[in-house]
Amino acid sequence: MKRKALLAVTGCTPKAFEMYSARGFLPFIIEERNWSDYTIGNAFQLQALLDAADGTDLAGASTLAKQAIDKLYPLSPFAYTGDEELFIALVRYDWDDAPEDWTCTYVLAGRWQDIKDQLEKLPEMIDPTIRVRSVLTLSATKIAHKVLREARDFGLPEGEVHSVPEDLTGYPEWFKKAETARRALLNGWDRDE
Repeated sequence: MKRKALLAVTGCTPKAFEMYSARGFLPFIIEERNWSDYTIGNAFQLQALLDAADGTDLAGASTLAKQAIDKLYPLSPFAYTGDEELFIALVRYDWDDAPEDWTCTYVLAGRWQDIKDQLEKLPEMIDPTIRVRSVLTLSATKIAHKVLREARDFGLPEGEVHSVPEDLTGYPEWFKKAETARRALLNGWDRDE
């Protein structure tokens, strides 16, 4: 999609987009000025930036938006996950022994329980002396639904529902179980009934 469509899908103003770009806060790279093709993933990232900026500074919002899709992998915020809602979270922590210029932020992603579990393990991953100061959590599922709905309403092909690959290697067990059940249901569904 072109920039005009990206802005329409996310509700970002051209002025805000230019400011984010000039200050290095855009969560994706722009290839050529105003001629880039943007993806639905870029729309997700920009919407995450806009939503997160309501609860934190732009640097933190940008960090969350830049890392969100990678942290969710192999899951996609656009994939069907049944009743499971996916979240992204920006954790800010204090660390007395942090290296110079260390941002003391960390991005988590997954189901609500996954976020809680990762948050408990964060000191093991970084340093046992860190102290969590704040956690900003957004629903990746709701952000994805919004940008898909807006893209569809705008008539963009990017608004089509995304599928899950046939090979589920690397996906969490809860997702494999739900996806296998969904596939069995669809395979057994007689369309003539």
